[in-house]
Amino acid sequence: QQCHQLTKVSVSGCQNITDRSLHALAMDCPFLTEVDVRNCPKISDAGLAVLAQGSPRLQGITLYGCALVTDEGLSVVAEHCPDLMRLDVRDCHEVTNHGIELVAQACPNLTYLEIGGCEGVSGEGITA
Repeated sequence: QQCHQLTKVSVSGCQNITDRSLHALAMDCPFLTEVDVRNCPKISDAGLAVLAQGSPRLQGITLYGCALVTDEGLSVVAEHCPDLMRLDVRDCHEVTNHGIELVAQACPNLTYLEIGGCEGVSGEGITA
């Protein structure tokens, strides 16, 4: 199904949402500004990368509990989503200072950042 005018989508807690689902969103919904995939355990860097590359207007991404997301995925977000204002990576245990720094440096409008439960993030990542 095509959803060309869709700007915001939440599939929070949907256990069967996969990287392929994000690919479909990115290809069919060019105006996405907000995506919430919290607690979707099958989402990985590959899906996040496709979403970021296909949705350059993204302003908010909620990845809370997506344990397969790492700094690699955040690097693609940093590269392709300069308008990002909100990022929630709580309980993304593979995210470190490096990923947070990349996003902070590339996304000057970032005003909201949730990093609770990211053991790899310290004061250095927060002050980036």
